[in-house]
Amino acid sequence: MFDELDFACDGCGCRWRLVPAMVEQVACRHNGMFGCPCGYMNDLSAKIEEARIPPEPAPTRADIDIDDLFSYHRLTPAQLDRFDYIRGPIKVAAAAIMANCPGGADRTTAIRKLRECLMTANASIALDRK
Repeated sequence: MFDELDFACDGCGCRWRLVPAMVEQVACRHNGMFGCPCGYMNDLSAKIEEARIPPEPAPTRADIDIDDLFSYHRLTPAQLDRFDYIRGPIKVAAAAIMANCPGGADRTTAIRKLRECLMTANASIALDRK
């Protein structure tokens, strides 16, 4: 995973900000090379390594509090707002799937995965990184 990458072109000096997906593409598909419209090929290998986010270590059994994990967590107003913020785009995606995909197992699975996505995202908000 990568963070955003800000850099200046070594050829013309123009400023660029690459979002994580673009950093991934430059790193994997273009061997760290980024072409500026001025024609200069910037070698971003070192900058990409700096932007790489180390993965979080997996929790050990000692780190997981089972009682807390399966308890009710009263939500704060801010957490409720975050729930709503996430729910909106997922409802739009579900409506697009329902309107454009033929009925059947694949559409049902797509909707189920969206529900799973929403519920997992809400759990992460409710548990607050526990």
